[in-house]
Amino acid sequence: MISEKFNLLLVDNDAVDRRSVIKALNRFSHIVQFDIETAGTLSGATKHLRSGNYDVVLLDLTLPDSSGIDTVKAARSANSNIPIVVLADLSNEKLSLHAIEEGAGDYLVKGKFSDDGLIRAIRYAIERKRPEQKLKNAAKEWRTTFDSITDFIAILDKDFKITRVNRALADAYGVQPEELIGKRCHEVYLCTNLDCASCPHLQTLKTKKVSSLEFYEGQLGIHLEETTSPIIDDNGEMNGSVHVAKDITERKWAELERKEQDRLKSEFVATVSHEIRTPLSIFKNIISNALAGIMGQLSPKLCENLEMANRTINRLTRIVNDFLDITKIEAGKMELRRTQYDIQLSIHDTIGSLTQLAEEKNIDLKSYMPGCELVIDADRDRIEQVLVNLISNAIKYTPEGGHVNVRVEAFDKKVAVEVEDDGLGIGSSDLEKIFDRFVQIKKQVGPGEHGTGLGLSIAKEVVELHGGKIEVESELGEGTIFTVFLPLVSQYSCLAALTHGHKVPKDEAR
Repeated sequence: MISEKFNLLLVDNDAVDRRSVIKALNRFSHIVQFDIETAGTLSGATKHLRSGNYDVVLLDLTLPDSSGIDTVKAARSANSNIPIVVLADLSNEKLSLHAIEEGAGDYLVKGKFSDDGLIRAIRYAIERKRPEQKLKNAAKEWRTTFDSITDFIAILDKDFKITRVNRALADAYGVQPEELIGKRCHEVYLCTNLDCASCPHLQTLKTKKVSSLEFYEGQLGIHLEETTSPIIDDNGEMNGSVHVAKDITERKWAELERKEQDRLKSEFVATVSHEIRTPLSIFKNIISNALAGIMGQLSPKLCENLEMANRTINRLTRIVNDFLDITKIEAGKMELRRTQYDIQLSIHDTIGSLTQLAEEKNIDLKSYMPGCELVIDADRDRIEQVLVNLISNAIKYTPEGGHVNVRVEAFDKKVAVEVEDDGLGIGSSDLEKIFDRFVQIKKQVGPGEHGTGLGLSIAKEVVELHGGKIEVESELGEGTIFTVFLPLVSQYSCLAALTHGHKVPKDEAR
């Protein structure tokens, strides 16, 4: 039963020697089959090697058109992937050893090898070539992949010298890859011999971590994002970095366009808001004077209508103020008029202003605060703006007869103001975007007033401008808790609150 099959090219100008070799090979036809083609000259062999698919070549070193080591070189030049077994005359054995050094797989001395020896030599040459071919194929595949990447890739050593580049990088600069080998990265990108202080390769060498840099490449007229990843050997030593530069020009232009659109939008909103606020102020003054009786006695129906108009003006004023605030935040122009004061004063005043709103829905609005001062350095108006937003939202989104609790605690040089309601709660999908601009969560019970969707976004920005943070916890059907954390001015005040203040448990608050 035939277990193996090989395509073999026999190159020998001596017909007797060819028949002898073919005869020897045929003796093993029961276990291995050879499809044999022959050539008597190097030129004929070269044509076969370039066009044929052979597993092995048996090559005589003495041919009419070539002799010696040049014959091996020519055969390998024609096709370096096919293993060669040299057929040597007795007098050319030394030359055959030299052929092995030049890449031949094995050699046999004519008239001195057995049939078994011939088969072993062929198999050995083929098996020896296979791992070499696998390595070549892997290297070729790696190179093909390397060159197919459209990002600019270079491998740098510790001296900033380029040891390898891909085709995209070379093509970008109109050179062959080998022309960039040995150059330093800043010579290619910056056309200078000086190291760049912010060079990501330099940072990677120092930290053994990935580093990146965005810059404008003047030679190519594009923006690049350059990232370097460390190359570390088995001993943990840095050998260099893989240097990847990505063309981000489109992204940069998109960012500039978006910034310009945001600027124009902010200018438009600010202009419109200012233009609206002026007539609103006039209308409010007229209505306030009328309700105060300055313009004479009013009928009950007219008073009711004027009060409705006054509430609408107040709502429009809040909307205009929200737009102005978000415009200031986007422009980085929101100013804080800081003073040092007890935040509990703001909580007390805010709850007082919202008590009537809570009573209208029969909502139990309570506060729990420690007995000592909790002094913060903050813009009081802005902090109260945040508190009004959180507490009024809690009242608005809590069903009639519900509870809203405001707790104050101090710890770790911070004060935490917690606003908890037992309303319907917020779903996880909505919770993720609760602080996004223009987001309104559909959880309100029954008809009611809807805002701009900017309140929580503004609250978050204001708290963060004060060096604090705001968090939210909620589940559908379980109510919602917003917690504002702000830094305390005095650690002593904080400790006093912890030592002497009364921390109210949540179940006790109910």
